Amino acid sequence: MMGYLHHLAGRVRHAGAATLACFSLAFGTVAAADNEGEGTLSPRIGEAILDLMEDEAREDWQAASDGYAGLLERSGLSAYERATLLQLYGRARYELDDPAGTVEAWRGALDIGILAEDVANTLRINAGQIMLAEGRHADGIALIETALERGVPLTADIAMRLAQGHGQTGDLERGLDYAERAFALAEPPERSHFSLLLYFYQQFDRVPEQADLLAQMVERWPGEAANWRSYASLLARTGRERDAFEINRIMYLNGMLESSASIVRLAQYYSYYEYPYAGAGLLERELNAGRVDPTDDNFRLLANMWRQAREWDRALPVLRRVATLTGAGRDYEVLGEALYQA
Repeated sequence: MMGYLHHLAGRVRHAGAATLACFSLAFGTVAAADNEGEGTLSPRIGEAILDLMEDEAREDWQAASDGYAGLLERSGLSAYERATLLQLYGRARYELDDPAGTVEAWRGALDIGILAEDVANTLRINAGQIMLAEGRHADGIALIETALERGVPLTADIAMRLAQGHGQTGDLERGLDYAERAFALAEPPERSHFSLLLYFYQQFDRVPEQADLLAQMVERWPGEAANWRSYASLLARTGRERDAFEINRIMYLNGMLESSASIVRLAQYYSYYEYPYAGAGLLERELNAGRVDPTDDNFRLLANMWRQAREWDRALPVLRRVATLTGAGRDYEVLGEALYQA
């Protein structure tokens, strides 16, 4: 379980800034949510920030980071100025691939409690995503869910990340809930949405839901044999053996049955559903082609299927081969019966 969720979560690790929620800052006239009059920057800090933004424009993030760190050491900063500088410092640390420093700065800005709610929520979402990617699942979940509680709409992407996070913490029920919501919100669902939801259904052994999802997957990606095999197996588990037979037949016709055992199993399906002639023809063809292992059991199965189809002339040479190779009394008895019938 953990390995699969790590695989999915790793796809967002160290993502570019464009994958995070929109980074926003408030200058000049924007008031803080709960502290009227505090939401402005003094000219000295505003001008210093504008100078450092020239470093950002040149993508000299180390210079920008050092500059913001220096400003944060100044005395006399207002709460709003400190929160704003921490936002900018966190952004610079992010660009320098310092996730721990990024999260520390952004959480510091949030802890001041001065930011407008939309700005604070942006930081919660951004910091939470980074924490999830870095394996700090519980803290990352807490930040993102706080943003959701405070009005951020749930998106398919956020729901996916929360599903993965809850899966990592062992809260499978919450993980499944978010996986289902991510699937419903995606337009259209992509492979990652299918894979994650299927994973949670497997954890709860919800076989009908798995079968329904796999039916959609084989329709969406018809060339992927693994999905077809899983679908056929689930159909068999739910008592839909006839449907499982049809799925295996489709796979064979499309060249998806490659192992000896899978081809033999399809031949047995034909026999079970009273199509022994077709099953024997398939098995004989694949034995001659070398795709089915030439074992005594497989030749014995071929002979029995020809017998079931009452094709005694075709059964006899196979029965002779089996009896000669095994020397078993039972095989000679079956040969004698076939000679009598022929």
